[in-house]
Amino acid sequence: MVGLIVMRAERRISARTRAREVADAQTTAVERGQRALLLEIRFLGDKYQRLHLDQSLLERIVTDVNKVPSGEPAEHVPGYHWLQRLAGAATDLESFADALDVRVKDHDRTADNTGLLAIWININIAEYSDLTPEQANHWSWRWHESPIPAQIYKTKVEKDDELEVLIFHYAKQRRLVRAYREAFLEAMSYVRGEESDAILARARVRGGRIRQARAHKAAQQRIRNSRAWADLQGIEIVSKVDPKAV
Repeated sequence: MVGLIVMRAERRISARTRAREVADAQTTAVERGQRALLLEIRFLGDKYQRLHLDQSLLERIVTDVNKVPSGEPAEHVPGYHWLQRLAGAATDLESFADALDVRVKDHDRTADNTGLLAIWININIAEYSDLTPEQANHWSWRWHESPIPAQIYKTKVEKDDELEVLIFHYAKQRRLVRAYREAFLEAMSYVRGEESDAILARARVRGGRIRQARAHKAAQQRIRNSRAWADLQGIEIVSKVDPKAV
């Protein structure tokens, strides 16, 4: 009986330790991500080659998120939900970019490897990806007026169903990466604002110990509430891209 009680106690301690480790790792990821995501999401190259993410910004975020142990945290960590979503979307985005590279090279090869067709396909993909979902509904291929490459190759591109599907998924992930960044920053801004207001409200209170104690308790509760509700601030942002991606 004593052994069973000890075993259960050890399990509870182990579970609490694990939950603390999860929360600490999430907090570290959020703190580092907050500094990194103050910068805009960047894509490599100029307008002719801008399908791949600049990993100097996001690689650390993906690494930090992957280091977080599995399991529930000891306490809710504001912003981590969106940071985790961003890391996943960034990874998926690179996979679609790699697939597009292969498909675009196939088309360019049929057009005598001039490189011009590939350039214009990439320009179209990037421009389509930068549109809102509503604007994208009215998008159409745009080509340079030069006769090179010939219209026959441009027509093949426009009728390539596999390419169209890849572009759709790539563009969705690209929009989500930006939406998750915005949602993350919105959540952190909300927490900072609420914490600042709570501290100011607490500082303005005058009176005896009881009144001071109540003010302190109210401030702490407001801060806890802000952390619990922070991630909800970004739902509308992400829902504009994909309601199922929140």
